[in-house]
Amino acid sequence: MRNELEHIEIIEKYLRGELSEEDKKAFEEKLKTDVILQKEVATQRDIITGIERLGTKQSIQKAYKKYKLGKAGFNLGLGVVVLVAVTAVFLWYNSNNASTDTDKNILPELNELGEKQWADADKLIPSQQFAINTENDTVIETQGGIVMYIPKGSFLDDNGNTITGNVDFEVKEALNTAQIVMGGLSSMSGDKLLESGGMFYINARQDGKTVKINPEHGIYTEVPTDEVNPNMQLFEGKRMDNGSIDWINPTPLAKFLTPVDINLLNFYPPKYEPKLAELGLDVTNKEYKDSLYYSFAWEENVKNSECLELKKTYEGDAIISSFKNNDYIFHGINNITWTWNVEEANCNEFDIRLEIKTTDSLQVSDLSFDNYGLENKYEFLDKLKITRSENTFILSQRLRIKKSGKITLLLRLRTHYLDIKNNTDEYLSFNIFSGKTSLNDYTVVLDTNLSDIESWVEDSLEAISLMDGYLASEASAKTVVEAESVQGINPEKIKTIWSEKFNNTLIATREFEERLKTIFGTCNDKVLDLYINNLNLDLYVIDSMAANMSSGNSRNEFLKFAERKDGKVQINEGRMKKLQKHYTEKQKIIAAAIAKTKAKFDKENKQLDEKASKERIKHTQDEVKRKQDNFTEEFNLNLTEAYRQLGKPKPDRLDAKDIYKLRLKTGGWKNVDAYVMESLDNRETLDYTDPETGKKAVIKYEPISITIKDELKFDRLLVYILPDNLNSFMRVEKSNLSYTEKLNELMNHNLVCLGYIGEQAYFYSKDNVTPKEYNNVELLPLSQQELKQNLNRYDNMQSKSLLKEFDYQLFEVKEQQRQDILIARQHLREEIMPAIFPCEFITITEDSVFIGSSN
Repeated sequence: MRNELEHIEIIEKYLRGELSEEDKKAFEEKLKTDVILQKEVATQRDIITGIERLGTKQSIQKAYKKYKLGKAGFNLGLGVVVLVAVTAVFLWYNSNNASTDTDKNILPELNELGEKQWADADKLIPSQQFAINTENDTVIETQGGIVMYIPKGSFLDDNGNTITGNVDFEVKEALNTAQIVMGGLSSMSGDKLLESGGMFYINARQDGKTVKINPEHGIYTEVPTDEVNPNMQLFEGKRMDNGSIDWINPTPLAKFLTPVDINLLNFYPPKYEPKLAELGLDVTNKEYKDSLYYSFAWEENVKNSECLELKKTYEGDAIISSFKNNDYIFHGINNITWTWNVEEANCNEFDIRLEIKTTDSLQVSDLSFDNYGLENKYEFLDKLKITRSENTFILSQRLRIKKSGKITLLLRLRTHYLDIKNNTDEYLSFNIFSGKTSLNDYTVVLDTNLSDIESWVEDSLEAISLMDGYLASEASAKTVVEAESVQGINPEKIKTIWSEKFNNTLIATREFEERLKTIFGTCNDKVLDLYINNLNLDLYVIDSMAANMSSGNSRNEFLKFAERKDGKVQINEGRMKKLQKHYTEKQKIIAAAIAKTKAKFDKENKQLDEKASKERIKHTQDEVKRKQDNFTEEFNLNLTEAYRQLGKPKPDRLDAKDIYKLRLKTGGWKNVDAYVMESLDNRETLDYTDPETGKKAVIKYEPISITIKDELKFDRLLVYILPDNLNSFMRVEKSNLSYTEKLNELMNHNLVCLGYIGEQAYFYSKDNVTPKEYNNVELLPLSQQELKQNLNRYDNMQSKSLLKEFDYQLFEVKEQQRQDILIARQHLREEIMPAIFPCEFITITEDSVFIGSSN
């Protein structure tokens, strides 16, 4: 017990900011990973906040201390809130503070009813006396642990006037079997035995005279209990002539909910924080947790409160021929003018009407709509309607728009014909002409006028083909629909309600917090909306509604909640309507903000991707040119030296770019050229003997090898050779464990090594290196300015070339960092997704979205 009290004391000091910096740091480190400690801290915070909310500061401090020491732990919860609105009552309930005890139970002459009758319990059970200042809200706690909130102005005199000054408030309690027996109490209601959990008595007097409790205020009583019994009732105690008490007038307990500060509640999905802890992330950083969780929200393109507007009309002329052959009779129409109209009927419901005007006769049965199977995508509410007025025929059909954006419908107009041979009725598409083009299908484009939709899908190949060929100027060749979303609770809804706006509503209660875990399991936003849109109802009523909307384990959980008969938080209708409006409007604002942020993020990264692509293409082009120039310069150097050694003049040559194309096939010095070219290609020693003179041409290539000290610590490592006869550098590639290259004996070479850790550059250089091994070369950190100073000492062309190369490598370092962040972000989202959306989750890849089950 002592250790437990000390443990609670440490938690209290942490919450009150009384720990030293060292103890606080150690405590918070433990708090990051200790789930039990996290729950204990949350519970202790609730106790402090709950008590502080109920009364004046002086009363609070006293009641809190007694409460903490009296409970010595967290296993007891506040079970009910009882409204006591009678002068004296006994409450049957299970229960365990600050008062003045009277060792001698001296009774006044008259009881609270003005009668002289007293029961044995009145005489035997010790009285606890509290001095109440009626002008302040006050909290008291009995020795048994019952907490009572007494609002100011809670007492009236015989004339119904509010009492001022101090009132003596008396409590007697018998909360366990020993107290009940020693108090001379029984658990009988008439001849019926009750299951007794405990009893208490209250009375208030001023100057010895009983005063009444104001029924408009009442005394709110919170009774600790291990387990709530939903069938528990309130009984009044009637004193009997034999000194006993009979329990009468049972009434169900009004189980009002006690709101807490909504910021103390946890509205995350139940698997979210454990997943973060599993991944080693800081679960104590709420700002980080919020940011990550809300990033999974999506913007619902069509809300119930939004009505789309369509504004398209198409008109055209057509000529339809009629003809007859041995097998068929066709009913056709001449001189048609047809008009498509899309007219709004209700919110998101539209009539699609085809109006045909003709001077010829037409049978009503000859015309019909063909929806091309689009009823699988869109909801057609009415069957085909065909009306006729003189020479005008109208076909109409009602469509409900569930999607958003530009919606392309292919509607085929068909004509009826009689199959004479088989005596059957058939349908054939009209052969309608627009100019000389035959069009069997007509297209209606419904433009919802929403331009920010990003997910495009194709309705059908026919739609695309027709749009491209006929209505390309009227609408996009693709069809915009609402992006398929994850099945689950949209985080935007949680962000909307997890705010101080919903303080002092059922949303800001531990009971709703408990239910929210089950709501997440339904993966159904509409279940959450039930609780938000019915803030004035008892919680158990909403539980029943939620059960009817759910199935499986979720349904069973809601039914269990409903059995508890949890009540409500009092809220007036005006505030409830304002909150409902706030919920609807705030959802839109939050969703739009999240969508805007995501769009900005995507746009910026797309631009950076494009920039990176351009940089890499440019660098690749520069690399190709650099290598070509190096090759040309070194080839000419080697060729000149070969001719010199052979004692023959070097003939004039074309530019090196033409060497590969115009190499001679006969005569001249082709063998010399070929051997020099081959030697340079392979970077192998040239050893050529002139077949005519026997003279030799030898140019040696010998290896150099470089290893870097602590190579693995670098994010990026580059090794360069700078030949003195070339205008640029040579990039040295790694082979096995070292960076190797072969040096041309005709040139002097400088060595430059560049490494990056993050954006910090590390540098090494050595002039006039020779063909040998350079092991454990140590790179030292340099600033960008120092790096440029070191490079400027080289040949001007080489210096410019290296500076340009180093700038590019720094760009690659930064780009790799960005890509690493994006990849890590993507991996994190993929890891966390199933914890946020337990029913279905999406896996976002570069080019697609995969929807799968986490079961």
